[in-house]
Order: sequence, then C-alpha cells, then structure tokens
Amino acid sequence: MHKDLLTELFPGHDPASVTVSPITGEASARSYFRLLFSSGSYILCLDPSFTEANETSHPFILLHSILAPAGVRVPALLRTSGKHHALLQEDCGTTMLQEVAQEAPGYTEQLYRKVIDVLASLQSISSTGQPVPFGLSFDHDKLMTEFEFFLSHALLQNSRVQCPATVVSELRSQFSDIARKLVRPDEFVLNHRDFHSRNIMMLHGQPCLIDFQDARMGLPHYDAASLLRDSYLQLPEHLMENLIAYHFAKLCDLKLCRSGYSEFRHLFDIMAFQRNVKALGTFYYQSDVLGKSTFGKYIRPTLGYLPGYLERQPELKTAGTIILDMLEPTLS
Repeated sequence: MHKDLLTELFPGHDPASVTVSPITGEASARSYFRLLFSSGSYILCLDPSFTEANETSHPFILLHSILAPAGVRVPALLRTSGKHHALLQEDCGTTMLQEVAQEAPGYTEQLYRKVIDVLASLQSISSTGQPVPFGLSFDHDKLMTEFEFFLSHALLQNSRVQCPATVVSELRSQFSDIARKLVRPDEFVLNHRDFHSRNIMMLHGQPCLIDFQDARMGLPHYDAASLLRDSYLQLPEHLMENLIAYHFAKLCDLKLCRSGYSEFRHLFDIMAFQRNVKALGTFYYQSDVLGKSTFGKYIRPTLGYLPGYLERQPELKTAGTIILDMLEPTLS
C-alpha cells in the first residue's frame, strides 16, 4: 500500500508500523483492507470512483450523511482522500449475519427480526429531494438492466448453454412484463440495494450495515427479498414466512404499505424472482468472466428458489421454466 496514503490518513504514525490485511470483497470494483495498529484497527476502502472532484458528492458520502443521522447503524466515516480514492471507516468487526445465523440457528428468528427492524427504519427515511439516492429508482429501465445482465452472463456468454435467439426474445418479453409489475412509484421507499447476510455485520449483538452506496428507491420488497431469499444463506420456509409477515406488520405500523397481506406476499415472490435472477447473472459474471470461482457455488441454491415461485405465481412460470431448463443441466 502506498506510504503517502497512510501518511495522509495517519499523520505522525510510521507507515511501517501498520499491518495491512486485504479483505475478500463481494462482487465489487472496490477493494477493502483492515489496517492494524497497536492501538486498534480500521477499515480502508479504495474506490476508483471516489475522487477529489466528488469528495462531498460521492454516493457513499451522501448515503452515510442520510443513514447515520436517521439512526441506522453504519460504520463511522473517519477520514477521506479523494486523491488516493480512499475512505477510512470504523472497523465493525468480522462477524457477518450469515455466520451468526449458521452458528446459532435457535437464535435466527430473533436475530432476523432485529435486522428487519433496521430495514424498516431505513425504509421509513423520507425523501429530501436530493438526486442521490431519492432521484434514483428501480424503475422499469433499471429492472430490465438487471435482467439483461442475467441474459448476457448466464445465457448468451455462457459456453455451457445453447440458448436460441427465439428463447432469448421470449425471456426478454417475459422479463419486461415482470418488471412492469414491480414499478409502483407511489409505494417506493428507500432501499439499501444489497441487503443480504454478508453485508450486515453483527457488532455487540446489533446489526451494522455496510456496502450501502448503491441505495435507491423501490418497492419495500426489494431489500426484504434480498434478505429472506438470500443466495448465501437459505432460511427454513416457515421462518421465512414468519419474517415476511413481520416485515409487512412493521411497514403497516409505519404507514408504508398500501396493500393487504395477500397482495404484499404475491409481490414478494415476484420481486424475489427478479432478485434471484439478477444474482445468477452476477455469480456467472464473477466466476466465468472475472475468474472468481468461489461465486459459482451460489448458483445452485439460487436456482433452487425458482420452483417455489413458479408453483405459487403463474405469471413467472414461462420465464422460470426457461431458466431452469437452460441452466440446471449445466450444473455438475
């Protein structure tokens, strides 16, 4: 790591006294490091998009200034350097929600209720009118961009799949219809955008959110589906149903839900299908294009969610059946 950066972030400290440990990141262009001093530790994010020109307007800075004052626990932002594309943050430890839930299954429902409480707080933040994040949304174009990412990397550029042009055309048409069902601007709330068990740290028993810089407006189901239909951690069906109902009740208490539970549950499946399809595209891209083979192991459990959606929601049957027929035979 560049000594000039460490000198700028920690004036008066000898850069040689710092132990720098890379942190394995998620599907991101950002790089993360843990900086260890004798007196404590910090997290350093190197983000190529963070520059001197946008030190006050970068999405991470803007989102941090919205979430922290609203009581949503996020790592403290300690110092920045646009020159070095660097954001120095509080170290919120190494314990992810994923790990706690796996190690203490009897505590999982209580744990996830805490997380949904945080999600409801985030989703209750009122728009200030500023373009980021409140001028961004999961509109039809954005949802279709995510579907197109899947088409490109899971099917068209996947050497293990032979996908005729007619099938791709049919999928696009189906995806467009599905996306339209999820565009209800009057019901949009703020969403984290990557609200899964590896982006929620557990610090002193409380959830702390990371990787929130891509937040935007959308249906409240978007983040809930990411959490409860997580590619990294599969919850038991009965528990997932209890937690969907709990999220619905929280939204109703906050007057953020305009539908009855039946419609809410229906939209959850539609959104979860969209989220899982996008995740499949990400996993194929990370494993096949970037060579990060560890992401390949999440393809099968993500595909495993689809049959349930198809059984419950007829409008997903055509698209879901095509996806399963194309991808399941390629899995070893």
